[in-house]
Amino acid sequence: MNDLRIMLRQPLRTAGFAVAVLALANASAVAQSDRASVRGRVADAAGLPLIDFPVLVVDVAGRAVALRTGRDGRFATIGLAPGSVTVRLDAQGYAQLAVRCRVPAGQTASVELFASRTPGASLPAANCRLDPPTSDVYIID
Repeated sequence: MNDLRIMLRQPLRTAGFAVAVLALANASAVAQSDRASVRGRVADAAGLPLIDFPVLVVDVAGRAVALRTGRDGRFATIGLAPGSVTVRLDAQGYAQLAVRCRVPAGQTASVELFASRTPGASLPAANCRLDPPTSDVYIID
C-alpha cells in the first residue's frame, strides 16, 4: 500500500514541476514580447545570396548589433528596442545601403536588401515588412 501512495504522489510532483517550468517559460515569453526583432536576407542584383556579408542593425535606443549573413544570405537578431530600426550594409566594393523600419513591440521586421557594386543602381534597394503581415510598417529611408 505504501508503494501505491508513493506512485500516486510522484505524478503530482512531476506535474508541479511542469507547471513551474511552464510559468518560467511564460514569464520569459512575456519579457520578450515587449522587444522587437529583425530578420532578413542580403542578395546581389541578380538575387543571389551574399554569404558572410556584414550587416549592422541599430535600434531606436542606439544599440548596434553587427552581424554577418549565413550561407543563404540570411541574418537575424532579437531583443531590440521597439520603434525605428535601421539595417545598414557597408562593405568594401559595394554601395552603402540603409533601410529604416518602424517595428512595434513584439513584432519582427523582415528586411530584404539588394547590395549593388554600382552606386545609384536602378534595382530596388530594399524592402521591409512585418510579421504578422497585418501590422503596419513604414520604410523611413
